[in-house]
Amino acid sequence: MAAAEPPPPPPPRSAPVRVLVRCRPPLDSPREGAAAAAAVSVDEARGEVAVRPGGGGCRAFAFDRVFGEGSTQRQLYEDTVRPTVRQVLRGYNATVLAYGQTGSGKTFTMTGPPGAAQREDLRGIVPRALADIFDGIAAAGSGRGGDLPRSTFLVRASYLQICARHACARVRAPCC
Repeated sequence: MAAAEPPPPPPPRSAPVRVLVRCRPPLDSPREGAAAAAAVSVDEARGEVAVRPGGGGCRAFAFDRVFGEGSTQRQLYEDTVRPTVRQVLRGYNATVLAYGQTGSGKTFTMTGPPGAAQREDLRGIVPRALADIFDGIAAAGSGRGGDLPRSTFLVRASYLQICARHACARVRAPCC
C-alpha cells in the first residue's frame, strides 16, 4: 500500500483579503504634471497614501501594502501575486482584483502596455501569473516541483473587465 501524500500546507495566516495600492506617475498631459504629483504622496514603508485635495488639508489612508510610482511590474508581481500563485498550485482558489477610476493604471498593472509580451520588464500580472501557473504544473508533473505535490491539475480562469457598468470577458476583443 502506497503512503498517502501529506496534505498541502495551509495558506498564510494573514488576512484573507489584502488591499494593495499602486500609485502611478502622472501622465505627460496638460491635465496632469507637477500639480497632480503634489496632490498624492506615498509612504511605502508605512503603507500609507496621503492625498492633498485642492482645498487644502491632507487625508492619509493606510493599506496592507503601497507601491509608489517607481515600482516595477516585476516587483509588484513578485511581492504580491507570486505567493498567491503558489497557493493556487496547492489547490486553493484565488482572486486578484484591480479597481480604480479610468486612467488610474489598472490595465497597465494587470496586462502591461500594448506589446508588453516582447518586453519582460513590462509584462503585467496576468501574463506573469499564467506563466508561473503553467511552469509550476509542468514542474510538478515531472517531479521537479519542489514542495508541490505530483497531481493532476485542472485550470479554470476568468478575466473580466467592468467598464461603464458593462461586464465583458477580456478574452475576446476589448469592450471599452
